[in-house]
Amino acid sequence: MEAVTSSGTAAVTLPTATQILITLEFDAPRRLIYRAWTTPELIKRWWNAKRGEVTVADVDLRVGGTWRWVLVTDGDFEVAFHGEYRELIPNERIVSTEVYEGAPDAEAVKTITFTEEDGRTTLTILMHLKSQEHRDAIISSGMEAGMQDALDLLEQVAVSLLRQRSRITHHRDIVPGGAAFCLRLCGRVGLARGPPSRCQLGQDRKIVCQQHCCTSIEDDRRLERISLNVVEADGGRP
Repeated sequence: MEAVTSSGTAAVTLPTATQILITLEFDAPRRLIYRAWTTPELIKRWWNAKRGEVTVADVDLRVGGTWRWVLVTDGDFEVAFHGEYRELIPNERIVSTEVYEGAPDAEAVKTITFTEEDGRTTLTILMHLKSQEHRDAIISSGMEAGMQDALDLLEQVAVSLLRQRSRITHHRDIVPGGAAFCLRLCGRVGLARGPPSRCQLGQDRKIVCQQHCCTSIEDDRRLERISLNVVEADGGRP
């Protein structure tokens, strides 16, 4: 196995003449790394690699579904990739094709594996190319620097999700308005626990909602999405 680099946070090696292997360890559970990899609004936060703006992050997360991500760099150059999902095991494994639209003949098959131990995740990305020429073209393109920066951002996104989940789990979501608004929010999210008396008056006459007791990532997602919609629709009024 030929080593390309290990100078950044990720290690890049060349197992065979047509393969590229990327390995990186994250200080976050794999469910959050997987979530950041498969959720459009989160992809936009890390796939830019500090080089521009992700304008498209389409994800049809099912076997046979397609994905397409587009980055517009700070120099106004568009970089676009797309592919099709071939295998999906939630939180464990993603197999998909990958095509750089600037070189459509150089299709790759990418296998991404998420392995967790003691709350840390090892991410492995194995790319299989059609030829050594295609593999060497990717390596010589300077992809490593951008990949390193993108994966560093990916870890930051996952850690932010971990902190957010901890905040929700500890029942300290502060919402505007009174207890009635708090109950409407809980009811719409579908996570209400306990009687209205558990919603208490906090600083600046805002309600400290103690109704939320999230038990899964899906709960987190519903709370993030619906709570913002409810605040906007109700104007923060009880």
